[in-house]
Amino acid sequence: MKGIPGRPDLMIVPTLDGDQEVIQTIAGVLFVCEACCCGNGITFPKIDKAHYLREARRRGIAGQVDIVFTADDGGGCLGNCALGNNAFLYLFGRGLWFQRLNAKEDIDELYDYVEESVRLGQPAPIAGDLARRVYTKVQGEQVPVAAT
Repeated sequence: MKGIPGRPDLMIVPTLDGDQEVIQTIAGVLFVCEACCCGNGITFPKIDKAHYLREARRRGIAGQVDIVFTADDGGGCLGNCALGNNAFLYLFGRGLWFQRLNAKEDIDELYDYVEESVRLGQPAPIAGDLARRVYTKVQGEQVPVAAT
């Protein structure tokens, strides 16, 4: 893979058939758990997909960060059901797990962080209540220090 001079948003990717394709790179992907427990409206509050999508468009981050609802793509559960509603954000090469995204205000706080990171072009400091929602799932993960 190689970049295109003057276009950091584009990447040349070799295909399996020996050709090349130009793809547009993004800042990250947000995986929102919606499976057995998360978002089912019984164990944890129902996922407000419309709010996730509307806010991403309104804030101008929809083209920068893909949003994947696990039930839609057949991917299923992200795990750690006791911490639901869960989400995993892969942003600028760093993965972050978030717990208890159960209300619109929680989603808005997550999007404040994503929006600021996209504006900076790198992960922003994590502050406020959002910092308390970050957790470690994978052995060896480093949870970033919250902003002071």
